[in-house]
Amino acid sequence: MKSVGRLRGRRGMATVEWIILVIVFGLGLVAGAWAVRNALVQEYTELIQAIETVDLQDCLTK
Repeated sequence: MKSVGRLRGRRGMATVEWIILVIVFGLGLVAGAWAVRNALVQEYTELIQAIETVDLQDCLTK
């Protein structure tokens, strides 16, 4: 009977470890997605600013 109690305790510990692993993995995914989003917004902002500075009148008059 003592071995059954130990086995249940080990199962519970494994479950807690998996829950912690999933939480850490989920937080990592959220933080990574946030970082990628911010990087893309910054790159597209710079691209838009570069496109706005292009003056097509010089190209059309030549």
